[in-house]
Amino acid sequence: MKKTAFRTCKIALIIFFVSLHTPLYTQVENDIIYDFISRITAPFFESNENTTLAIGIIHGEYQHNIILNQNSDVLNVNKHSLFEIGSITKIFTTLWLAEQIAGNNLSLDTPVNEFLPDHIQIPKYNGKEMTVFHLATHTAGFKRVPSNLFSRNPLRFLIQRNNPYREYTKENLINFLQKFVPKREYGAAYEYSNTGYAVLGYILEKITGKEYKELLKEKLTRMNLIDTKYTLNDEQNAILVNGYNERGKRVLNWDVDVFAPALGLKSSLRDMVNTLEWSMGTINEESGTLFDFCQKEWFTYYDEYGAKRVIGLGWNINYIFNSEHTIDKIIWSGGATGGYRSYIGFIENEKIGVVILANTTKNVDILGQRILTYLNENK
Repeated sequence: MKKTAFRTCKIALIIFFVSLHTPLYTQVENDIIYDFISRITAPFFESNENTTLAIGIIHGEYQHNIILNQNSDVLNVNKHSLFEIGSITKIFTTLWLAEQIAGNNLSLDTPVNEFLPDHIQIPKYNGKEMTVFHLATHTAGFKRVPSNLFSRNPLRFLIQRNNPYREYTKENLINFLQKFVPKREYGAAYEYSNTGYAVLGYILEKITGKEYKELLKEKLTRMNLIDTKYTLNDEQNAILVNGYNERGKRVLNWDVDVFAPALGLKSSLRDMVNTLEWSMGTINEESGTLFDFCQKEWFTYYDEYGAKRVIGLGWNINYIFNSEHTIDKIIWSGGATGGYRSYIGFIENEKIGVVILANTTKNVDILGQRILTYLNENK
C-alpha cells in the first residue's frame, strides 16, 4: 500500500505557537492552520521520506513555527537547525549594497568598470556601460553561471556537478570578466544570474576594503541572526540538516568562494523568521528603510508566456487579488542548492508573512504563495 506522509506513524510534527504581543490563537484556530498546512505539504512527503519542512508564519500578532518530517533519523530538527538557503542570500547582499548607497559610497548608476583592475574593462554596448543597477537586477547580460565555471575535463566536470562553486575563485571571475563580450544592451532584458551577484560582492569588497564574508558577518551580528553562517564549525555542521534531491538521494553540501554573495548562506528557521520581520519593517526603522529601498519595483519585464514580472534588488514582486477583490503585493525571494529549497515572502502593508526551509530540491515557491494567499483570505 502506498505510504503517505499523514498516514504513517513515523511522522514527527513539532509545532511552536508563539505569541508576539497578544494571547495565543484559540485551539480551533491553531487546528485550522495545521490542517491546511498538512494538506498542502503532503506531496513533499509522498515523493521523499527524508523530507523535512520548517515553516515559519507571521499572521497578524501571532507567530507559528511548524516543523514537519517523517524520518526518525531527523526527529531532533528544531528552529535552530541549519539549512542551505541558496539565493535568499542575495537579499542580504542587496541590503549591504543599500547601506553603501545610503552612505554615498556608490550609486546604482556607478559603472562596474570603476572597480575593476586597470587592464580589464568591460566593453560598452551602443555607448552604454554596465552599472551596479544591472548587476543587482539581473539585467547585465550575464548567464546564470560564468562560461569558465566548469572544467572541460569530463571526469572533473562530473565531480564539479555535485559541488559546482567550490573551486571557483576571484581570479577565475576576473578572467571571465576580461573575456566577456556583451550580446545586447545593458538593461534591455532580465536574465537570472548568480554571476552578477558574484561581481556585486567583489565591488562591495573594493569599496569597504574588507572580505565579503566579514562584511556579512558584521551585518548578521547587528541583526541578531545568530545561526546564519557561511562557514560552519563542527558544532554547526552537526545541526545542518542533510540535503536530498528529488529522487530522495543524499547530496553533498555546497561550498562557495567568490559566489558567497549569490548563494552561500546557511540559516535556521529562527533566523529566517527574524529576517522576515526585518524585511516587513516591524523591528527597526532604519533597517526597514534599507529593505524598502531594495523592495521597490526596479525593473519590469514580460516572460515567455506574456506574464508581467517585477524585480526589486534581490527580491521578486507579485500581485494577487484578495477576498475584497482588490490587489495585494507579495514581496518574496527563493533559493535552491543541490539538496535544499527555501522561500521567504510577505504581503506588503499586512502583517502576513511566511518562511519555508526544505531539505529537498522540490520547489517550495508555490507552497509559500499558497500559504500567503490562504492567510490573506483568513485574516
